[in-house]
Amino acid sequence: MSASVDGTVRSWDIRQRACTSRLHVKGRPSVAFDPNGLVFAVASAFNMVRLFDVRKVTEGPFATFRGEGSPSLDVMSVSFSPTGKHLLCATNENYLFLLDAFSGAQLQAQTEHANAAGALLEPGFSADGEFFAGGSEDGTVYIWHTATGRRVAALGGHVGPVGAVRFSPTAALLASSCYNLVFWTFPPPPAEAPPGA
Repeated sequence: MSASVDGTVRSWDIRQRACTSRLHVKGRPSVAFDPNGLVFAVASAFNMVRLFDVRKVTEGPFATFRGEGSPSLDVMSVSFSPTGKHLLCATNENYLFLLDAFSGAQLQAQTEHANAAGALLEPGFSADGEFFAGGSEDGTVYIWHTATGRRVAALGGHVGPVGAVRFSPTAALLASSCYNLVFWTFPPPPAEAPPGA
C-alpha cells in the first residue's frame, strides 16, 4: 500500500510493475494493515477512517468510522494495534484518539500533547498493545495505557517536534525522532523521591 499527498491510495503486488488498485480520498491519506494483512485502514480528512478487505478493494469500504472530535480534523496517521483490536489515529491538532477496530466506537482521546502547527506526529503501540506513545511539538513523548487511557510517562529530551514514536517489537525499548533520534528504556525508571520524602 502507498498513500500520496494528492489523495491517492494504491495497492501493489511486488510481482507486477503497475498498481493493482487505486482509491481517491479527500485530503492527505494514511494507510495501515491489520496484523493479519487481510484488512487495511485508510484515514483522511473529515476525521474519517475507512476499512477495506484486501480481496474486495473495488467494492469499497466495508466500514467507515469517525472520531468524536471536530469533523474538520484531518487524520494524519492511523495504525492497528498488534492485537488488531484497536485503531490509533493522530490528527492535525492536539487530538489523538483510539477506536475499537470492530465497532468503530471511540474508546479514548488524548489532548495533552501540543500540535498547534498541524504537524504529522505519528504515534505507535507497544509490541503487546498494552501501551501507546505519541510525540508533541514541544519535544515531549507521552506514553498512555491502552485499556485505561491513563498517562504513564512524559519524557522530555527532544529539541523540536517529535515526528514519530516506535516501540521495539522484541525489547523494552522506545525510539522517538525529531532533529535527533532518542532511545528510551521502557518502562522508564521511576522518578527519584525528593530528599527527606
